[in-house]
Amino acid sequence: MSEKRQIDKIKLKSFLKSTLTKLIIFHFRLDRFYFCNKEILTKIPYKTFQFGIVTKTAF
Repeated sequence: MSEKRQIDKIKLKSFLKSTLTKLIIFHFRLDRFYFCNKEILTKIPYKTFQFGIVTKTAF
């Protein structure tokens, strides 16, 4: 039983870590610029980034 709980903990940790990473990447536009695929970036309209840190020069 404790083994299953351990696995669940690991799954939860990795899920939280990936979610946190996604949030960090989403909130810090510089990170988003460097980590995202450029193809994806060009599809997202600039208006969604206006309240972000990155200026137009990054794009």
